[in-house]
Amino acid sequence: MTTKSIALFDLDGTLYRGFTWQALREYYELHRFKLFSLYKFLFAHLPLFMLYKIKLAPRDLVYTAWGKNMAWLLQDVPLEDATTIWNWIVEQNYLPHIRPEMKAALEEHLAEGMEIAILSGSFQQLLEPFADRLNIAHVMGTPLAVNGNTYTGRIVEPLNVGQWKLDRLNAFFEKQADSYELENSYFYTDSIVDLPVMEIVGHPVAVYPDQQLATIAEQRGWQIIGEPHAH
Repeated sequence: MTTKSIALFDLDGTLYRGFTWQALREYYELHRFKLFSLYKFLFAHLPLFMLYKIKLAPRDLVYTAWGKNMAWLLQDVPLEDATTIWNWIVEQNYLPHIRPEMKAALEEHLAEGMEIAILSGSFQQLLEPFADRLNIAHVMGTPLAVNGNTYTGRIVEPLNVGQWKLDRLNAFFEKQADSYELENSYFYTDSIVDLPVMEIVGHPVAVYPDQQLATIAEQRGWQIIGEPHAH
């Protein structure tokens, strides 16, 4: 059995300096596509987001509700039409807005022969074409539920954040023929929500972190890339 190291990258706010919901919103408004679903999603979650901003709603609750219900935007969308959306987002948002520091880290790890994976709460079906463009071998995201040839507007539970992200990573490791040396592995993220994964690798890296993650990273001597900021 071969032992390998792996470099794991969160997507939103980390590898990609934007957020997937913003990219979806841009596509829907530009193409006048399912605007009712878009505004239903935004208005339904705005009060919760505002409560979070004034520290009256917990971060985990906001992340989970926002991430799970973003699937509403794909309800009844045929798989073929969604592929057009995915490709547009990859080409018009993801690729042009990769953080330069993350592109350099990705290229460095690839040159070292390290395995690379995206580990994100974003949709699995959207992450796959993005990973293909970057020659990233593995993708662990949140799958969208499918009924026949259309999306249902739901995710396949659980949302890939926090402890669930660690659970999905461990399930990935169990399925591999090779073992992974986590002491020499990396995880790049911007959010304190991803702390469970950061704590299992030898090289956790806080990328333009939220204030909570920045504080923990400083206390523990973890590498920090970019200035901390409020999310």
